[in-house]
Amino acid sequence: MLRGLYMAGCGMLAETVRNDVTANNLANANTTAFKKDGVALRAFPEVLIWYMREYGRPPAEPAGGAIPPGSLEGPIGSMSWGTAVDEIRTYQGAGPRQYTGRELDIALPDGCFIAVETAAGERYTREGNLQVASDGYLVLPDGSRVLGEKGPVQIGEGTPQISEKGEIIVNGEAVDRLRVVSSADPRQLTKQGNSFYALAEGAEEPQTAEDVRLQVGFLEGSNVNPVQEMAQLISLMRSYEANQKVVQAYDGTLEKLIGELGRA
Repeated sequence: MLRGLYMAGCGMLAETVRNDVTANNLANANTTAFKKDGVALRAFPEVLIWYMREYGRPPAEPAGGAIPPGSLEGPIGSMSWGTAVDEIRTYQGAGPRQYTGRELDIALPDGCFIAVETAAGERYTREGNLQVASDGYLVLPDGSRVLGEKGPVQIGEGTPQISEKGEIIVNGEAVDRLRVVSSADPRQLTKQGNSFYALAEGAEEPQTAEDVRLQVGFLEGSNVNPVQEMAQLISLMRSYEANQKVVQAYDGTLEKLIGELGRA
């Protein structure tokens, strides 16, 4: 009985995580270059159930070869012990390109990222709505400095432009080039927040992207489908409620059992 209670509780915990991840996807449906997350579940190792011979049951075997009462007679089947969250995976599928016409908006090719300097160290992002801060540095909307081949990109005076090759041009002169990197295996990058990625433990440094072609005047949208995420939320809530009813049923059964034993 308690095994079923435990399995239902594990299911509720897993559905809670899936609900939080799906809700975050839905909340970032309009976030620039946001990549949706998904939850991978794993089942606990299954156990093999055997039929145990009942006490007092006549033996089916000939005399002398009878199996004593209380011993195992044969397998019935397997049974799961529940489920748990294995990992949260990020889907790196490209989002739709949205035309803005702004000279500092860029959309990156698939699998490419720009390097930025954050308070936590160097990170990578596909967010391309670049800005010039009051101190003359090229930054993202949150203030993180964009890195070029020479380090943090400082514009100085003048109106900057970005070429398709990633060159930063000020007053007709190329002052630096965006540090664009590529990662063949997305699993080498770990998502942090809604738009930043850090190197996974033991991963190699991403390679500098050669012959990169940026889409200037475009931004990459989120790859979240709001309709699918809303339908997923409804399905998750129903699954959670089903596990909740199982817990309530076991709770009522245990309460009745304890009450009857107390009166006995």
